[in-house]
Amino acid sequence: MVHNIKNPLTPNIAIPKILLDTNILVHIFYNNLYQNTTNISRQYQNYVNHLITKKEKLYTTEFNIYEMYHVIDKINRDIYSRENGQDISLKEYHKNQTEVKKVHKEFKASYDTLKNCIQILPYQFEKEDIDDFCEKDESSLDFYDYMLLKVADKEKFKYILTDDADFVSNLDYIKNFDIMTQNNEMIKTYNDKSQDKTD
Repeated sequence: MVHNIKNPLTPNIAIPKILLDTNILVHIFYNNLYQNTTNISRQYQNYVNHLITKKEKLYTTEFNIYEMYHVIDKINRDIYSRENGQDISLKEYHKNQTEVKKVHKEFKASYDTLKNCIQILPYQFEKEDIDDFCEKDESSLDFYDYMLLKVADKEKFKYILTDDADFVSNLDYIKNFDIMTQNNEMIKTYNDKSQDKTD
């Protein structure tokens, strides 16, 4: 099931523990002039603050932390490219030590805040997990999304907080989970597909 966190009734849902996707970590903890100032970010910040106030348990994984660093790196590369009027690769961007140090500083600030209120689950992927992903050639989930669901399943999470509409590309992916989001596209897709199943 997909729940709209903007719905006034959603905060009443009792959530013993919830798993946060990487996009949520970026929306909430990455403070950048070009990031974290949108209404989308504020919606997620308010919802997570609500969960913290209710003393709900918030989790993410080591894998999501790695992805978060990669996202921050790409955001800064894009800003640098735009401001300098040139489209450069990450490899070229990393030759600029001033930029590399800036990315490290921004990631550290985000991580230092994050780890104070979110538990980070250690997770080591098994070869079987990777083989299973490779066999699902019809999947529209990327590797990060797929592994988040694997973690949720193995660690007995029912609730996942994400802004990624790919999770509803096939409702079988989330049949055992409750997805919390403010992504209107995701909510509409879920409602449309759910309606199709009942027709």
